[in-house]
Amino acid sequence: MSQSLAISQTITNMAQLQERFTLIPADSDLFFPEWHDNLPELTFNPRQPNRNAYYEFLNEALQTIRRIKDKDIKDQRRQGEELLESNLDKLDDKFSKMLRSWAKAKLSTVEPEEAQTIAGLIHDFCTYIAQFPRIKPEIKWKIVITGCQVATTVFTREASLTNWLMSQNLLGIAYCNQGRIDEAIASSIVAIATLESALKIYPPEVFSTRFRDKWTMLQNRLGNAYCSRSQSQESPEDERKDLDLALAAYEKALQGTPKDESPDDWARTKQNIGGVYRKMGKTAEAIICCKQALEVYTEKTYEWAQTQNSLGLTYSDERNIDQAIDCFRLALKIFTPTAYPEDCCNKGRSLGYVALGNRRWQEAIEGYGIAIEALEQQINIWATTDAQRQKIQQSGIDLYCGMVKACINDSQLTKAIEYVERNKARNLVKFLASENLEPKGVSEDIRNQYKRLRQEISKRQNLLDMRDVQNRESDESYRTQLNQFQEESNKLKEQLDSFIAEKIQPHDPSFNLTQQVKGILFEEIQALLPDNQTALIEWYILDDIFVTFIITHQSPGITVWQSDPEDRETFQSWGNEYFQDYVLGYYDQSSKQVWRDHLESRLNRLAEILHLNEILTHVPDTCDRIILIPHQSLHILPLHALSLPDEKSKCLLDKFPRGVHYAPSCQVLQLAQSRQRPDFTHLFAIQNPTKDLDYSDIEVEAIKQSFHSSHILVKDNAKKSAIDNEQLQTAHCIHFSCHGDFDFERPLLSKLHLADCHISPKNDPATAFSKYLTVLELFTFDLSQCRLVTLSACETGLTDPSATDEYIGLTHGFLVAGTASIVCSLWTVNELSTALLIIRFYQNLKSGSTVPVALNQAQTWLRDATKEELQQWVKQLSNPNHRMQLRAFLSKQPPNSKPFESPYYWAAFCAIGQ
Repeated sequence: MSQSLAISQTITNMAQLQERFTLIPADSDLFFPEWHDNLPELTFNPRQPNRNAYYEFLNEALQTIRRIKDKDIKDQRRQGEELLESNLDKLDDKFSKMLRSWAKAKLSTVEPEEAQTIAGLIHDFCTYIAQFPRIKPEIKWKIVITGCQVATTVFTREASLTNWLMSQNLLGIAYCNQGRIDEAIASSIVAIATLESALKIYPPEVFSTRFRDKWTMLQNRLGNAYCSRSQSQESPEDERKDLDLALAAYEKALQGTPKDESPDDWARTKQNIGGVYRKMGKTAEAIICCKQALEVYTEKTYEWAQTQNSLGLTYSDERNIDQAIDCFRLALKIFTPTAYPEDCCNKGRSLGYVALGNRRWQEAIEGYGIAIEALEQQINIWATTDAQRQKIQQSGIDLYCGMVKACINDSQLTKAIEYVERNKARNLVKFLASENLEPKGVSEDIRNQYKRLRQEISKRQNLLDMRDVQNRESDESYRTQLNQFQEESNKLKEQLDSFIAEKIQPHDPSFNLTQQVKGILFEEIQALLPDNQTALIEWYILDDIFVTFIITHQSPGITVWQSDPEDRETFQSWGNEYFQDYVLGYYDQSSKQVWRDHLESRLNRLAEILHLNEILTHVPDTCDRIILIPHQSLHILPLHALSLPDEKSKCLLDKFPRGVHYAPSCQVLQLAQSRQRPDFTHLFAIQNPTKDLDYSDIEVEAIKQSFHSSHILVKDNAKKSAIDNEQLQTAHCIHFSCHGDFDFERPLLSKLHLADCHISPKNDPATAFSKYLTVLELFTFDLSQCRLVTLSACETGLTDPSATDEYIGLTHGFLVAGTASIVCSLWTVNELSTALLIIRFYQNLKSGSTVPVALNQAQTWLRDATKEELQQWVKQLSNPNHRMQLRAFLSKQPPNSKPFESPYYWAAFCAIGQ
C-alpha cells in the first residue's frame, strides 16, 4: 500500500472516531457523545453470568460490529445500543478481566491479518461502550482502558500508526474520565507528537486542498490534544501557549469544514473554539461561537444542551447572571437525574454555584437540589459497595455544602438541616433503614423470610468491601474467602429475586428492590426529643465556616449559629495539632505524655473555638438532657467534656444531668430508637483474652453480678472460633474487656484483640489477622436481642474522619449487627480508670438509669472521687484479691487527692445510639 493511500485510510478511520467524540474544553466533561434523549430509567440484572456467557457475548458483539461497519452512523448507533442494552447484565465489574483473557487467547491463535481485524473490532466495541450512558462509570472506563490496551498490542506505532493513534486517543479520554490524569497527560503528549508528524506528510497547501476532510480531522484532533495538555500545565504561560496552539488548530479545521456541507462538524468546531476563548478570558468571542453552534444543532438534543451549559458558564463569567441561569435551566431540561445523572449533576452544580456566588438563594437551591438528586441516583443505582458509594459521595460534598449555605441564607432552616442529614452516615443509614423496608399485604412469615434474605445480602456485601480496603493478593485463603462471599451473595440475590416474584409481587405489585431510603424531615428530627427538657445540637463543617443547629421543642424550634472563616481555620489548626500529638504517641512515650498533659487545656480551647458559650444561649435553661450529632473530625472528640463558659471546672456533663449522648446522624438515632430491647438479664463477655490486662478480671467479675445469667470467655478461651453467633443472638448485653485499635488508613480493618493474637508469627499476616475481630466481621453477627454493647478497650469509638462523614469504625459494625446502644472509647485508655469507670457504669444501670445517664454519672463520680472515697468504694467488691489490688494502688496516692481528675481518665468514653 502506498504512503498516500495508507495515510488516507488512516485519516478516514480517525474521521469515524471524530463523529463519535469531540473535546469541548469549556466544561469539566472531557467528551460529549451524541446521544438521544428520553432514555428509559436505569435497570440492572442482578444475576451473575458465567464465564461462557461473557465469551459468547464478546463473540456476538464483534460479529455484530463487523456486520454493521458499512451502515450509516445512525444505524450503527442504533444496533450498537441494542447490542449493549440486551447484555447489560454482563457489563459488570468482571467484564474487563474477561475481555482481556478472551482477547489474549483469541489473538494468539489467528493470523496477523485477522488479528488486525479483531483488534479493530475491539476498538470499535470500546467506542460503543464509551458512548453508552447506562453503564456504571467506573466499569465503563475500566472496560475501555482494557480494550484499548489489548488493541495496542496489535496496533503498534510502527506497524499501524493510525489505528494506534486512535486507540491512544480513546485511552486518553478513558484515563481522564477515570481520574488518572498522569496517564491522560502522557497520552496527550504522544498524540500531539503523532498528529504533528502526520500533518507533515504533505505540504500544508497540498494536504488541505487534496485531502480537505482528512486535514480537518487531524487539525481538530490536534486542537483537542493541546486543550487536554493545557489542563495539566503548571505555569499560566505554558497553559496559554497550549491554548493558542489549540485555537490555531481549530481555526484551520474550521476553514476546511463548510457550514453548508457539514453543519454538525462545523458546529462542533465552533463550540471547541468557543471553549478555548472562554479559557482565555475572551467571553464575547466565546458567546458568539456558542450562539453560532446553537443555530445549527437541533433543539433539545444532547449537544444542544451541552452548548447551552457552555453558554451559561460564559455568561456567568461576564456577570450576566440572568442569562446564565436561563441557559443552565435549558440544559437541565435535557440532562435529567434519571437519563443523564452525571451530566445532570455537573450542570446542576453549575447553576447552584453561579447562583450562590451571586446571592441568588432560590436559584442556588434549585440547582443544587437537582444536582443532589442526580448524585443520589448514581449512589443508589450505580454503586454496589460502600467504597464505591463513598467515592461518588466524596465527589458531591460541595453540593450539600452549597445547598446548606443557600438554605440558611434564604432562612429555610428546616430544609438546611434536612440536607445536612442527607449527607451524614449515608451508608449506615441505608443499611439500617433497609431493615424496615417491608412488603404489604403478605403474611408475617413471608415478611420475616424477606427480611432475613435482605439482611444476609447486606452482610455479604459489606464483607465484600474488604476488596477495597485490604490488598492481600498473595494470600490464597483470603481470595478463596472473598470468592465464597461473592458466590453466596449472588445466590442470595437470585433467591431474593425469585422470592419477590413468587411470594410478594402477587400481593404487592408495586414492591421492588429499588425502594429508596427516604431522608428525615425536620418534624421527625424534632420528634426524636422525648420531652421539652431535651435539646439536640448538630454540627456541620463547610468549606469555609462551620454551622451549628440547635433544635428544641420550644419556639422557634430550630436556631442556627454560624462561625467566622477565622474560626474554621483555627479549628483546622487545633485539630492538626491534637491528632499529630496523639499519633506521635504511638511511637514515642514522651509525645504520648505531652498529649495527655495538654488534653484539658486543649478541650478548654476547643470550647472557645466552637463558641460553646454562644451555642448554649440558644438552649433553654430548663433543658437537662442533650443529644450531640457531630460531623467529620468532631465525631472523635469528647464534646461532652468541653468546659462551660463561666465555670471552667465544669463541663457539659454537669449542665445536663439527664445525660449527654451521641449519634452519627439523626436518621441513625431514629433507627436505633426503633430497636426496642426491654430485656437486660443475659451477659456475653470477652475477658482479658491476651492475658496482659491487669484489671480486666476485676472489671468483668464485678459487672457479672448485675446479670441473672452470663456466658464469659476468659483468657485463652476467648478465641474467635469460640464466639458463637447463636450465643450472641440471645445476649442482651455484650461486653468486650480487651485490647482494641483503630486503623486510620483502613477503618474497616479496625479491630478487637482476641486470644493469642499477640503471639502470632509476624511473617504470617493471615494467621495474625485471624486472631482479631474486625469491623468487617462484625457484619455477620446477629445482635437482634442486644440492648447494649460495651467496648472496654482502646480507640473503639474512633471513626473515619474523612470529609464524606461516613461513620466507619467498630461502632459502625456493631450498629449494623443490631445493637441499640454502644459505649466506646475515643483514645488509648488507662486500664485502672477504665475498670473503675465501667464497674460504676454497670452499677448505675442496675439501679435503673439509662445508658447515657449511667455513663455520665460514672464519669463525674470518677472525676470527682477522692482517694478516701475510692478506698471506701472498693470495699463493696466481693473478691478479696481484687480489693487488695486496688488498695495497693490507692495507698500510694496523696491524701484528699483526686487520682482520676484529668479528662484523660474519664472523658474517653461516650454513649452512642439510644
